[in-house]
Amino acid sequence: MTYEQAEDFYISQIDLQHGKEFAAAVGRFQEGFLADRVTDDIDEAFRRAVDCAKRSLMIIKIKAGVA
Repeated sequence: MTYEQAEDFYISQIDLQHGKEFAAAVGRFQEGFLADRVTDDIDEAFRRAVDCAKRSLMIIKIKAGVA
């Protein structure tokens, strides 16, 4: 997933019923990537975070009570 694809996917999710939980998951993943020094590039951390959140989407939806 490119940064642009990640940005588009993020935007497409945040206005849905599970958007708040999705955004929070992306934030936690992004902070983790930066804190663990997986990358020091905030855009790369965001791209990776969206990818991880996308893979976890079913769990996020369940937590939000949507699935």
